[in-house]
Formats: sequence, C-alpha cells, structure tokens
Amino acid sequence: MIVKLITSALFSAVLMVPGVVLGVPLEKKGSTSYTSHYVFHPLGSTELSGVGKVSVLEMVGTTENTKGEPTF
Repeated sequence: MIVKLITSALFSAVLMVPGVVLGVPLEKKGSTSYTSHYVFHPLGSTELSGVGKVSVLEMVGTTENTKGEPTF
C-alpha cells in the first residue's frame, strides 16, 4: 500500500516538473484593489437523510475596480 502511494506521488511529480520549469513568471506591475458585492438567492431546498435540510443558493454580484484603472 505504501509503495503504491509513493510510486503514485513520484509519478505525479514527474508529470508536474515540466510545467513548473517551462512556466513563464507573471510580470508584477503593481496591485489593483477590487470590491465585490454579492447577493445569495435561494433556488430551492431538499431534505437529506442523516444530513438535514440542504439549500441551493445562487451567488449573483458585481466586481468593481476601486482604483479606476483598466482591468486588463
């Protein structure tokens, strides 16, 4: 069991290394402040045995650049 876990971890690492090595770093030009306003609308609910009542919510909102700079 442990050998399989270690083998899987090493295989995953081998798959990730090229992406890390070849990845281009993002340029840092400063930071921009954003303000987000969200409202949650209930869409429905259901009863799950052993858990209780579960509600489905939809998140709707806007994001505003508070510095006034272009987004991209």
